Amino acid sequence: MRKKVCELLVIMMIFAAVSGFYGCSGRDEMEDPEENPYDTNIDAGALAEYLADRITFADELTKVDNDIAYEIYGIEESAVSDIAVYMSTGATAEEIAVLTVKDDEGALLAGTAFNSRIESQKGGFENYVPEEIPKLENAVITQIDSAVVMIVCADTDEAEQAVDSYISEYLE
Repeated sequence: MRKKVCELLVIMMIFAAVSGFYGCSGRDEMEDPEENPYDTNIDAGALAEYLADRITFADELTKVDNDIAYEIYGIEESAVSDIAVYMSTGATAEEIAVLTVKDDEGALLAGTAFNSRIESQKGGFENYVPEEIPKLENAVITQIDSAVVMIVCADTDEAEQAVDSYISEYLE
């Protein structure tokens, strides 16, 4: 039952992020009501590296080859504009994934892929390293204009601050 509630909450958060993407951008939507967040072409690799440099992880994260990243998340290369993924050695569930998308449909696809990845990781870590489950249950999934971001770490406040810092430095 708890798993179903968590899944429902994650789906609702993804829907809220997709339908309310202006709130995530840190910009006043009254500035330009015609502004399309997908017109902002965010470099997935640069954003993922920025986050990796500013968030504390227990394990060492390494950039994953894009072909492997597409396979891990079950996303066709044509469905997104760009992808960047940093993963731990496997001893922890820690991870950063950034997908840049072209529209709301792509954002929803990215959110669904992130939710599937989290559920898959929970199954893998449940008996292997159960201490990692809270990181997965509290993963940060957010949208920054054309980028959909997933961060799995112990300190979600630090992760959210890094996202806010990126918005302040590069998008305002």
